[in-house]
Formats: sequence, structure tokens, C-alpha cells
Amino acid sequence: MHAYTLHQRPTAKSRKEDSFTEPGLGDPEGEFPSKWLYGKDQLNVFLASDLDLLVIILPQTRDMCGILDREQFALFSKRRAYVSNPGRGAVINTNELIEALESSKIRGAALDVTDPETLPADHKLWKYNNFTITPHCAGNSNHYTERVLKILAYNLVRRAQNKEVVNRVKSL
Repeated sequence: MHAYTLHQRPTAKSRKEDSFTEPGLGDPEGEFPSKWLYGKDQLNVFLASDLDLLVIILPQTRDMCGILDREQFALFSKRRAYVSNPGRGAVINTNELIEALESSKIRGAALDVTDPETLPADHKLWKYNNFTITPHCAGNSNHYTERVLKILAYNLVRRAQNKEVVNRVKSL
């Protein structure tokens, strides 16, 4: 398994997660993946690395909007990767996703959030058999409120220790 990030994580210590992690979940010690690629100059190297499945969990920032477009979908054509985006819809150029589906550059796609959101009833994406859309529910959990309260408590302790708090919300 390979991962891509904008920022270099060259050591085991730099890959450790210094954030809230539920016991038994995540990768708090930074042991996975086996290979990290980083920086905008390595994005295409990562995408061309014979992926079978691409899971996109990116924040919706100016730098990330439209980061997957025609050029990146072309890189998938060797293995025809499947694209899953439980993150933000605007990171994928929707028109070029349609092109990739039509030209079989990708095996298929599953999106939890689209651009535009909500996807209009007459939108072209609805017609594809190799496309799945879920109703913006990837973050839902029976334990959501409990987890939010744990993160709040974690942040209060970190703030009292003058440490950075967990803040996963990035906006345009």
C-alpha cells in the first residue's frame, strides 16, 4: 500500500499520528503504508504506480480543488484503477471523471460527495453502471456524538498543555 501527502514524512517519528485516535483504530504509530510519496511534483508518480484502487480523502482547499482531472485519469489507464472518494467532491473534476468512465480509463468510481452537491436528477453520472453514489453519509456512525465528545475532551487537554488541537476542517 502506498500513500500520497503534500508534506514529507521521511522518518517513523514523522509518520506517527499526534492526533486523536480511537483505541484499536487508525495507524497512530505510523507503520503503514509501506511507501510514502509527497509533494505536488510526486503526485503523478504516485498516481502512475499501478494502482488498483485509489481512495481519496483530501480536504477541500484551493490546492486540492480539481486535483484529479484528465491528466491524472490518464495515468490510471494502465491498470484501470477504481476511484473511491468518501472525502470532498470538488477534488475531482466531474466532467473529466465522466470522460474517464466513458473511455474506460478507470474501472469505475464511488463517490459520497459530488460536485455539484446535490447531484441533479438529470445529471449524466446517474446513467453509469460502474458508478456508485452514496448520500453524503461516509462520515456517519452510530458513535458519532460519542466520538465528537472524546475529541472535544482531547482538545481541551491539549489546549491546557499549549499543544495544537485537532482541527480537520479545511475550507476554501
